[in-house]
Amino acid sequence: MIATLEHERDRMAEKIVCLTKNHRAIDEYLNAVSHEIRAS
Repeated sequence: MIATLEHERDRMAEKIVCLTKNHRAIDEYLNAVSHEIRAS
């Protein structure tokens, strides 16, 4: 039981890392595009 929960916790942590990276990349892209639109 404990091993299963530890595995699930670790799997969730990996997803959080991936989602955080994706969120940051999308946010940076949107900021760059918005800046270009405002500058034109």
